[in-house]
Amino acid sequence: MLHAHRAQVSVEFLSMIGVVLIVFLGLYAIIGSQNRSINDVGLQFSMQRVCNGFSTAINLAAAGGSGFSAHITLPNRIKNLEYNISRSSRTLLLNANGKFVNCRLITNQVIFNTDQKGKIDLKNINGTIYIEEA
Repeated sequence: MLHAHRAQVSVEFLSMIGVVLIVFLGLYAIIGSQNRSINDVGLQFSMQRVCNGFSTAINLAAAGGSGFSAHITLPNRIKNLEYNISRSSRTLLLNANGKFVNCRLITNQVIFNTDQKGKIDLKNINGTIYIEEA
């Protein structure tokens, strides 16, 4: 009888351990998905900040008129990810890790002569903004 009681206690103990493990695994999955969501929001925020800074520089060069020039520095990576910048009409598009952000431009007269990051020169020549590696 004593062995049966011990066996029942052991089975109950193992069952309790199993329930606790299932709860912890569920919490781990929930926390992991929340962490990924927070990282995605951080990436979107950083991408938007870079896009806004670059579009502001382009818009200032356009508003400054012919002869205006500016120098800016674009980060080589965003949140340790490669990114691309392109333009479509009056919109600046930034793409990183399959995510996109866009910023408005006041001109569609923008010519990219480089796809490099880092130090960039912007020049307004007769109303056209030229973007070149510094």
